[in-house]
Amino acid sequence: MPAIANRKLGPGSLKLGETGSTRELATDVTKCTIEPSWKDEDPIPVLDGSEFFDEGRFEGTLSGEFIQEYSMESLVAWTWENTGKELPFVFRPRNDEKMTISGKVIVRAVSVGGDVKTANTASFEWKISGGMPEMSGADAEA
Repeated sequence: MPAIANRKLGPGSLKLGETGSTRELATDVTKCTIEPSWKDEDPIPVLDGSEFFDEGRFEGTLSGEFIQEYSMESLVAWTWENTGKELPFVFRPRNDEKMTISGKVIVRAVSVGGDVKTANTASFEWKISGGMPEMSGADAEA
C-alpha cells in the first residue's frame, strides 16, 4: 500500500499578473480556493417533441483571505490599483507537488480595516474569466 501523501494546503503559491509583472500573493494569503460552477441553460423544446440541452458555461471563482497590511505596496493597495482588470493567475496548492491551476480572473478591490490593534484580514472573491482554468502537472508561470 502506498504511503498517504500530505493532504494539507501549502506551502504553495498564488501568482497574478502578466509575465514580467507577476505578483506573488502567497506570503499574505491564509486561505485560497478555486470554486468551479456551471450555469446550465433551460432546455429548448424542438419540433419533434424532444428537448435540446445547451452545454452550459463555466462560472467559477478564485477566493480566499489574506492578512491586511496598510502600505501603498501592500496587497490591499494592489487590489485597489488593479480592480476591474483581467489578469492571469497560477495557483499551486503545494510547492512539493506538480499540480498547478492556471486561468484568468477579474480582480476586485477588497475591504480595508477592521478591529483596532488586531491583525485584520480581507476576503476576496474574483470571477474566473475566459472559461474553465487549466489544471496541469507541469510547472507554470503567470
